[in-house]
Amino acid sequence: MTAQRRDRLERMLRAIDMRLAGASHREIAAAFGHDKAARLPATQWKVCSARSAVVRLVRDAERKMNRDYLKLLRIR
Repeated sequence: MTAQRRDRLERMLRAIDMRLAGASHREIAAAFGHDKAARLPATQWKVCSARSAVVRLVRDAERKMNRDYLKLLRIR
């Protein structure tokens, strides 16, 4: 597994952990260093790239959690 994939998996785990604990997408964005983006007004937050990145991380982490986690165990 490449370092980039390993880093993304780590971020996905952190994001899903926070989400399951009740954190909002804004709180997750702030935790990943997007403080300015997390403080944007709602209209700007909706089109912000940081929001899109967090939504994708959470979505992909939920997918892994629900069905794709077994792929991590395959030896390649």
